[in-house]
Amino acid sequence: MTGRCRIRGRLRPPGDKSLSHRALIFAALSDESAVLTDLNPGADVDSTAECLRRLGVTVARRSGEWRVSGVGTQGLRTPRRGLDCGNSGTSIRLLAGVLAGCGFRSRLTGDRSLSSRPMSRVTRPLRKMGARIQGQAKGGEDYAPLRIDGGDLRAVRWTQEVASAQVKSAVLLAALTGGVRAEVVEPLRSRDHTERMLRALGVPVKRDGDVIRLGARAARRDRLRAPQGSVPGDPSAAAYFAALAAALPGSDLTLEEVCLNPTRLGFFRVLERMGARVEKTRTRRWCGESVGTIRVRPGKLRGVRIGARAVPSLVDEI
Repeated sequence: MTGRCRIRGRLRPPGDKSLSHRALIFAALSDESAVLTDLNPGADVDSTAECLRRLGVTVARRSGEWRVSGVGTQGLRTPRRGLDCGNSGTSIRLLAGVLAGCGFRSRLTGDRSLSSRPMSRVTRPLRKMGARIQGQAKGGEDYAPLRIDGGDLRAVRWTQEVASAQVKSAVLLAALTGGVRAEVVEPLRSRDHTERMLRALGVPVKRDGDVIRLGARAARRDRLRAPQGSVPGDPSAAAYFAALAAALPGSDLTLEEVCLNPTRLGFFRVLERMGARVEKTRTRRWCGESVGTIRVRPGKLRGVRIGARAVPSLVDEI
């Protein structure tokens, strides 16, 4: 970029992708009808929606509004064909957890790129819970497609070697649909959208230090409330514009309706450490998440070191 330039104004980033996947899944597993707006418009979220349709859930989209008719945690139907997750790692990992607790056979597939990504980090804990999962075995790893024979799960305490919100979520979702107790031990704190959303929708998930617990009694609850309303904006998508505002003298950018979850704001904390001026203001809450504005202005920037403990909160940005 050359010449004199700056950016000023207000920007609403697209709906958060992580929250959009989870909103659709929890709406499907609820006993209510959900009306959701501002979901992420990308193909990954569309993959989750289409997989839910093949599982018997009515998911209708009209303009910017999504309507989901929940079938309950025990109401998903045996799919007549494979569930194509496209290129979405979030779809295949979270749905593997959902399907592990369901008493039927299903098959999760994806495109060539997704099929080249190892899935053992999610298949191992689900197998320990009792799910029968067969993947394409190569070099000691599982790859898609994954055939899942779910149901008849048992309680699990799973210690993660690497912090992963998707693996943690898969275990919690399996416990929810399977009606069993689950504990996940994290080496570092990862994104906690699943836990926050579960609590907001009526399922008590507890955290004690590095341990996340979903009790069997909570998992066997008959009713799960549906998420409703506008999904907050994606801080990872907003990060590109924030970096530009921090680097260009005279800039003043306000990012609106952004998810302010602390496990997602590592990039903005790094910007502050580098010398940028970053101001966060909470305006509302949604499904356990703080939502608000982030104002970014430039400062005298300097290099900083990012330690390992900070990485889970800015993994997408770096």
